[in-house]
Amino acid sequence: MRQPLLASTLVSVLIAALAPPARCAPLVRLSDGSPGPAPVLVPVIVQSRLGGQIFGFDIDPDGTEGILSEAQVAGDGTVLAAVETFDQRTGAILGIVTQRRTEDDFVTLGVVGHHVGLVEYEHQIAFLDVERTFPTIEPLASSHFNGRWRPPIDEHHLIETVSRNHATDTFV
Repeated sequence: MRQPLLASTLVSVLIAALAPPARCAPLVRLSDGSPGPAPVLVPVIVQSRLGGQIFGFDIDPDGTEGILSEAQVAGDGTVLAAVETFDQRTGAILGIVTQRRTEDDFVTLGVVGHHVGLVEYEHQIAFLDVERTFPTIEPLASSHFNGRWRPPIDEHHLIETVSRNHATDTFV
């Protein structure tokens, strides 16, 4: 008696797996909590405004902007470094948050909490002597540094990644 039940279950699974997908878009929860159609993913190319190499980027999953850091070495050995925001839909650079021509640079760590851009700023004091600080952009749409994160570790550690928990204002 168990054989026919097993066979019919297997046939049902195969039919479901091989059936063409439904024509309607799947529903997702939007940031306001209401269900809506899943957005169509379209490839977007983002190029830094100053033409430098990108050192970290991220997008705000609950917003329309992204953030990136770029740097390029000039002929005199100085570094042209900048932090920029961009439009997720078009890839266009919306603005330069900051720009410096020194030996310092920036690394975008990500968008954390509720629309907070987190960047590592590396200030070169002397050869192999770097001071690291972590300016924030809150909200990301403000397009300027307006805060500072103090990591819960000493200054001898390097931060490679940060939490992607966007449901809280606490990030580590």
